[in-house]
Amino acid sequence: MKRRAVALLLPLALACCSSSLPPYETTPPANPAQDDRLRIALCYNGLTTSDDQLHSLATESCGPGMQPQAAGRELINLNHCPLLMPERATFTCTAH
Repeated sequence: MKRRAVALLLPLALACCSSSLPPYETTPPANPAQDDRLRIALCYNGLTTSDDQLHSLATESCGPGMQPQAAGRELINLNHCPLLMPERATFTCTAH
């Protein structure tokens, strides 16, 4: 009975702990097209981070005069993002 309670409460506890962690920039995945455009990647928790928050941070990371274009998402990539923020969104920065 105790194991079942822990199993049910653990995901909730992890979600609560990660709610205060904002998305942050990390290493982007390999660039298969080998183009020269700037690529950025953000670690985030999909339960607590909105698409608008990701886009705002990507816009800030791309810099002035650049527009982020979504290039992919990965779930549970523990090589680049921690357990509490297991998703990685990748953007390509293009001039607008």
